[in-house]
Amino acid sequence: MQKIYPLLIISLFISACNSTKPESYLARNNQIELLGDSKSPKRALVIGNSQYTHQRLNNSTNDAIDMSNSLVEMGFYVTRAIDLNQHKMKTVIYDFHNSVRKIPQSADQKVALFYFSGHGARSNKDENYIIPTNNERIKREHDLRHQAFNIRTEVKDQMEKVNSDGVNIIIADACRDNPYEGSGKSLKRGLKRMETSSKGGGAVIAFAADEGETADDGDGSNGLYTTYLLKKMRENKNKPIDEVFMDVYEPVVKESQNQQHPWYVSTLEDEYCLDGCF
Repeated sequence: MQKIYPLLIISLFISACNSTKPESYLARNNQIELLGDSKSPKRALVIGNSQYTHQRLNNSTNDAIDMSNSLVEMGFYVTRAIDLNQHKMKTVIYDFHNSVRKIPQSADQKVALFYFSGHGARSNKDENYIIPTNNERIKREHDLRHQAFNIRTEVKDQMEKVNSDGVNIIIADACRDNPYEGSGKSLKRGLKRMETSSKGGGAVIAFAADEGETADDGDGSNGLYTTYLLKKMRENKNKPIDEVFMDVYEPVVKESQNQQHPWYVSTLEDEYCLDGCF
């Protein structure tokens, strides 16, 4: 049975057009780095977009750097991508899916984790999108379909295809205010809650804020949600991942003065711990 909690969501990744092999592409782009053990069956794509053409953010780059470092310490092979335009986001997401697809079926505890920090938006049809840095091309809600990335169809569904027998995790700190130039009048605030299937090992989807809310970019070096997410990941790295997301809820609500409520949904078949369950 699907479990829904008033917190966040886990399971992030996207399919795109054909690209070069990850090694050749990544070697030519200092915005993208490969970190950790390439033989690990635990793969993560971490994207942080701060340098937007419209409405730059302070902390998304820091979020991605700190998140990727933490995941490497927990045994993940991480693709870290910073300040990507639409074309580069398509390429790196496609390459990530290929990387996950190539993990041997016999690998123990196959895990795919997608993390995004940056601008996100919800369409009038309640589809959730994450936005590349060249958001000047988005003038109205209709443009999201062509200029941004649909979390459900381009991330969640594709992850379920390439990692059908493993654990999928999607985390989006992506509900900042005013994500594109024309968003003030038509945009629904906050990402829409999502569901995930219980295929294979199951999945978790986690969002930094609930419907109707925006995510605080933070007063320190990280966004409000990611600040506590990183803290709880370290504290609970050997405990079931549900405890990470449950423990994030209270401090975020308190510090935001009840303005931001993280939530998550889980369909995990068994307990999963980020650095092994002890």
